[in-house]
Amino acid sequence: MRKNIGTQDDALTGLDFLTLVYLLVPWIVFALSWLSIFPSLFIIGLVLTVLVFELLRIKEAGSPTAFQSALSLIVLCLWLGCAGVGGLGAQEHDWIKHNFFLSELSSSKLPPCYHYGQGKEGEYFSLSYSIGYYLPASLIGRYFGWFWANAALLAWTAAGVFLAFLQLFKMLPNARWSILLFPLLGGLDVIGKWLMTGSIDWNHSMEWWTKYQYSGNTTLLYWVPQHALPAWLATPLILKAAEEKRSNGYSLLIVGAAALWSAFVMIGLTALAALAALRTRGRGALCYASFVGITLLCVMAVYLSSNLRDFPIQIQELSSLAAWKQWALFCVLEFGVYALLLMPQMRELRMWLMAAAAVLLLLPVMRIGIHNDLVMRASIPYLYIIWILVLRELAKGGRRWPERLRRLFLGTVIFIGTFGSIGQIRKSSGKFMTFSLPEYRAAYKGELNEPLITQAGLGNYLADPDTVFFRYLSYLDCPPE
Repeated sequence: MRKNIGTQDDALTGLDFLTLVYLLVPWIVFALSWLSIFPSLFIIGLVLTVLVFELLRIKEAGSPTAFQSALSLIVLCLWLGCAGVGGLGAQEHDWIKHNFFLSELSSSKLPPCYHYGQGKEGEYFSLSYSIGYYLPASLIGRYFGWFWANAALLAWTAAGVFLAFLQLFKMLPNARWSILLFPLLGGLDVIGKWLMTGSIDWNHSMEWWTKYQYSGNTTLLYWVPQHALPAWLATPLILKAAEEKRSNGYSLLIVGAAALWSAFVMIGLTALAALAALRTRGRGALCYASFVGITLLCVMAVYLSSNLRDFPIQIQELSSLAAWKQWALFCVLEFGVYALLLMPQMRELRMWLMAAAAVLLLLPVMRIGIHNDLVMRASIPYLYIIWILVLRELAKGGRRWPERLRRLFLGTVIFIGTFGSIGQIRKSSGKFMTFSLPEYRAAYKGELNEPLITQAGLGNYLADPDTVFFRYLSYLDCPPE
């Protein structure tokens, strides 16, 4: 894989540079709209200088072919056509929250200040959430209105998925049709659903057959693109950096860039970057790119520390035999079968497979979030590794019967794993390529009401305005004078 990925050169290819730009653009918008003047100039200066530095030494090699670009666009249109992004297709329940953030960031004074309660006796809050996904589109919406905010979000999402597809081609140069399978990949949820309930309902998600969930790729795009996109883009960059023996500072920069998109994905990527550092023996850990990445991580840590943390943080109880059985069955069906089939064939890439399996095995032990969001989102980079290795193995040649039988068995498992994504697409396909402008859900003049808090789940995202971030890094006026 190392020779297929590139040369041992610290310079980025054009595709990797565009991916880095995509991940860092929200930081510029965040600095302009949320930070006070001196922190804002500092962050913008850091981001722009690191991008200029990478641009000046960019490599010519690695441009996508016309076939890759055309196939990516075709699959992109089919996949995104009923995802609900920007009102194109059917919107799942999580889009109540997404539409709130987009409308709020497009229309309110930033950082926002909310009042909840009666008169002056009420409480005041701000927002603390990973908002990177919404920021570029919200900037368009602020100047051109709600319709164009949604159109921009659709275009922004399409650009991210397109880059993810091109990265997939670079990770799998010998599997040119793998992009057709990637949207459908997932765990063996249909088996778990049948074992736990005795039936299969195609009109409801198959992935909640236990108290844990490792989401399939279509579920991720249709429900939580703010988590999926940074994971699908950052993970291949870190993997390639490690395989090419590139500076570890670059991996830290990627983790810092992704932090504004998703705190949970950032946690998963941090562990992956640490593994990459072991792979490269810490080469180039102290450099300008690492300084920028660490700075972004520090800003994000201070920002997220203002969150009221109105959600559970605990260790999962595995005290009963039934709980252990459920955990074991979940691990076997979601990734264990894939890992067992791949392990005998992995040589130079076995480290990545073992690391992914180990993290996915341990993640369910910890619970953060009402719906166990840590497990669902920090797992995305490691599921991506599993899918890359699965597709790579499926595309291998070999005419001997043992190899053919192994690939046939792996293909059968993959086919069963697509049922969850097929069910999600089937449920949403009734509104394929139909547009309906989402409901505008911003708080009215900064006043929060119970429907907004309960339907959009805002209790998880409210922040204390009297914290370090809002006092020293931002210019929040809350409560207003």
